[in-house]
Amino acid sequence: MIDHHGMGEPFSKNLVDPEASAAGEVVYRVYEEAVKKGVISRDPEIARRIYGAILSDTGSFAFANVTPCTHRIAASLLEEIAADADGIQADEINRLLFGRATEGELRAKMLTVKNLRTFADGAIAASYITAAEFAENGISELDAGGTVDVPRMLIGAKAAFVVRQSMHDPREFRVSSRSNDDFDVSAVCALFGGGGHRRAAGCNVYADSPEDAFDQVASAFEKKYSEKNS
Repeated sequence: MIDHHGMGEPFSKNLVDPEASAAGEVVYRVYEEAVKKGVISRDPEIARRIYGAILSDTGSFAFANVTPCTHRIAASLLEEIAADADGIQADEINRLLFGRATEGELRAKMLTVKNLRTFADGAIAASYITAAEFAENGISELDAGGTVDVPRMLIGAKAAFVVRQSMHDPREFRVSSRSNDDFDVSAVCALFGGGGHRRAAGCNVYADSPEDAFDQVASAFEKKYSEKNS
């Protein structure tokens, strides 16, 4: 188990560093150690995958937990990638991760905008997608993986979350959350048995209806925001 999320129970032998901005940072250390010990040789394909992991986990280096160390690691990986002129380069890796979307992903974001809600005078932005909406629009739960970034973009939002109803169990709802400042979304998700870190966390909620699930999560976020600002 290699991770950078400080919450949750390890499920195997593990290497977890909550100070790392991305799991890819931890993988990079393993890579460097393996090269140093002669277990493997430097490989631009490995560098591309680690770079892509860090790039995606940090939102293209946009999140607050990105450190100078993150950029030094990225620079080292970029040198390896650039040295292999025949392989895919960093700009294309970025485009593949952030510059394109499937029709299903765009439809999922459309639904997220349609169902947008705000709380706490706009400090919390949220949305939801029901199983019926998934079916009616011909999209899958995988298409909705990045939808939490939609409410997060709202000007004035300190935190954002999206509730997605499972297409397999109508009582199960998956919650993704993000923070734009020091609001600890992992503390809210922990109330429902979830985890993550301060600025990105998730959990599952069980309820009889989408409205009930959404209200449970919204109430928890509003309460946490009120406590933080009281």
